[in-house]
Amino acid sequence: MTLAGNDATKLAPRILDNNKLMSLTLGLVVPKIALVLEALMRHKILLFLFAFVPFGALAQIDRVMPDVLRLNSTIVVHGNGFKDEKGQWNLVLSGTLYVANEEKKVSFSLPLVRVNNKELRAPLTRDFVDNIGLDGGVFEGVVKVVAPSASFEKQVKLTIFPKDILWALVKMVGFASPTSTLPPLWALIVAYVILALFILLAVFSLFAGVASYAERRIAGRMQNRIGPNRVGPQGFFQWIADGVKCLLKEDFIPPKGLKLLFRVGPYFPMIGVVLTLVTLPFGQFLVVSDLNVGVYYVFAVTGFTVVGILIGGFASANKWALLGAFRSAAQIVSYEIPSGLAVATIVVVAGSLGFSTIIERQGGFPWEWYLFNDPFTFMAFFLFFVASLAEGNRTPFDLPEAESELVAGYNTEYSGMRFVFYLFAEWGNLYIMGALVTALFLGGWQIPGVSYAVQAQSPWLIALGWLIFTLKALFIVFVVIWLRWTLPRIRIDQLMVLCWVYLVPAGCILLLGSALFNGFAPDAVKVIVKALMTLFGALVVFAFFHKTYKTLKQGYLEFYPNPFV
Repeated sequence: MTLAGNDATKLAPRILDNNKLMSLTLGLVVPKIALVLEALMRHKILLFLFAFVPFGALAQIDRVMPDVLRLNSTIVVHGNGFKDEKGQWNLVLSGTLYVANEEKKVSFSLPLVRVNNKELRAPLTRDFVDNIGLDGGVFEGVVKVVAPSASFEKQVKLTIFPKDILWALVKMVGFASPTSTLPPLWALIVAYVILALFILLAVFSLFAGVASYAERRIAGRMQNRIGPNRVGPQGFFQWIADGVKCLLKEDFIPPKGLKLLFRVGPYFPMIGVVLTLVTLPFGQFLVVSDLNVGVYYVFAVTGFTVVGILIGGFASANKWALLGAFRSAAQIVSYEIPSGLAVATIVVVAGSLGFSTIIERQGGFPWEWYLFNDPFTFMAFFLFFVASLAEGNRTPFDLPEAESELVAGYNTEYSGMRFVFYLFAEWGNLYIMGALVTALFLGGWQIPGVSYAVQAQSPWLIALGWLIFTLKALFIVFVVIWLRWTLPRIRIDQLMVLCWVYLVPAGCILLLGSALFNGFAPDAVKVIVKALMTLFGALVVFAFFHKTYKTLKQGYLEFYPNPFV
């Protein structure tokens, strides 16, 4: 159908009016629609809550902490949707408690305190302790949060009342009051003072003295000589004689030095080393303070060492001591970066900054260690080891003490016990280095074939775990001493180039690679890679000993495995 000319002319204004009306309508409506959509996007969370909260879809438990309940623990429940409601909140544990070879059904209720919408807390009560019993056990069951208007639950597995220092105190002196779950305050203070003195005297001082003797004996064997052999059997009491000699020496202070700073300088490295021992787990539950940020804490307190060395060199009024102090500060601060990157590689894999948790997530067998978890953690082990050598001023990175250049370095003007305190810190740092490597890469105190829960129930297994941890750490100490009498000292420029040009970029690559591999690789690929890395490690060890044997045989060298000469 077609329109005549007049009809078309009559309809044209009407069509134009309709177009104007449509344009005007779109111009007014579209911006309004855009504003509404923007408002919806801004308030989408509120709309989501409005749509789903009435049906209870948001309220849930994500995690129950900690995995190990001690006598002073507080159960922390993380989740979503813990709305502020009037009434009593309760935490109900119902399930099976395994004690030794027995099991029993249990159900207990604890009062909850709401912190916010995402966190609830339930301190342990005396009734809970009496019902469970001091022997504790392993609990497997359901944790249920009972709110005034709803309830949520989650399946958990908890170790209850491990046999630690606090547990032993309760066994000996009992509780502070009929309603308390802790021993008397005086007993806690006395126990922790004794523990601190034991660590300082029996562990730190004794190890530093014995390490000095062992280092000299190992050096003697490597240089085809005997070493200390006059004081005591096989010269073992030489370190005691040296300590007495330094104790009786004159405490000399340079006349032009800063006397107060000169006096306090040696104590800072000692403080840094001793504070590090606070969070190191020598065995299962054998830790002074099991911090969940233990790795971060260790990197923080080791800064005391730099302060002590700088103060000692600056207060000595000696240019050689000052140069040694500057070298040491630059070296320690620089190498903390690759060291931290190497540790971050392990933190990414373990998902925790706590040493005990990192050890728990490994195993007793070599293929369960983080050393062989993937190629990135394998290389991070060597990166951390090299950086630790530099941070500890050990050969080939002992530039702050280069006797051919700086007389004796930052401690040139020191004598007597103040001189020994610097050496104490260095030898104590040897064990800390070995302990960190053991905890992060070598499975810590894990016993092959023994689960965490089984080990927690036996004091003998806990002692065996301590022995395994100590032997691993002492092996690392032996390797450090071995390297000192094997490698030559490098130059200061080579030292800094190695750190900033090679180790720091390598650390960044390892951290990124570990995060990508452990975050996106399929489980089957992870198992295959772990098996291949373990096999590669075994081949490296075999090749090393084979090469050593071949060298001894071709050189007609004699090997004396007996350490007693």
